[in-house]
This record gives sequence, structure tokens and C-alpha cells, in this order.
Amino acid sequence: MTFSFSVVEQGMADVKHQPQTPAAQHASPSLSTGGGGGGASGAVRTGSSSGGGGGGLSEASIFGRSLSEEDSKYVKEITQYSMQRLEKEPAILKAESNRLLGATQALAVHHYRHFVTTTQAIGATTRQLQAMDESVKALIDHSLPNFTRVRIALID
Repeated sequence: MTFSFSVVEQGMADVKHQPQTPAAQHASPSLSTGGGGGGASGAVRTGSSSGGGGGGLSEASIFGRSLSEEDSKYVKEITQYSMQRLEKEPAILKAESNRLLGATQALAVHHYRHFVTTTQAIGATTRQLQAMDESVKALIDHSLPNFTRVRIALID
């Protein structure tokens, strides 16, 4: 089974189920643009926009930007899903997001002391760097001119 994405106003897409012919079942799945003159459809280009023939839509025209390699792989993957699987995808993504959020929070709680220690070390380092910066500025502003005057006086 394949899905056709008809691009409509402002980059939105309608998903339409199209039965596959036996030959199409063995072909690699792709997104296709629907509706348009003469019923012709072009493949959605992923990756770089260089080379290739016309007729396809670019990622930027569909998604508003070029996709990362990971996002492009995901788009290719979901085009192979059945309609039932596509309907479950938002819930699956929400569950994965919740799982990752929980894991991140558990990590922060488990390593809280390390985070606090690191923050304190960064603060101390920042203060030391600021003190060094002030010392260098004082050297440039006061000591160097005095040194230059003394050197000139000794040479004369």
C-alpha cells in the first residue's frame, strides 16, 4: 500500500490511500505528489537539491526546511507504514517523548550532586578568569606605561 501526499495551501498535506499494483509492491516506497496536470506525479526529493530531473518537490517546499539525515530517514520509514500504524504513530511518539523526559529527569536527580559540583566549579573558574582579566588590564593600563617611562629614563 502506498500513500500520496497532495500538497495544498501553505505546505499542508492530505494523505490518500492508493492500492498498489503487483509491480509497485516490489518497488521502493516513496512519497509522491498528487493532483496536478494530467495525473502525473513526481517523487519527493530528499537530501541535497543538486542534480536530478524536475517534477519532484523539495524537502524545503514541503517541510519549510531541508531535513537532517535522521529526519529524512524517519520520513522514508513512515511512508512504508500501514494506515493503522500511521494512526498509532502520534501516541507512540508521545509515549517515547514521555519516556525520554522521565529518563532525563531521573538522570538529573540521580546525578544532582555532580551537577551542583560542576556548576560550582564553573562559577569558581569564571571568577578566576575575570580576576586574571582585570590583572592583565591593570598591567596594560598602569604598569606598562610606568615601565616604559622608567626604561626611557634609564636609557637617557
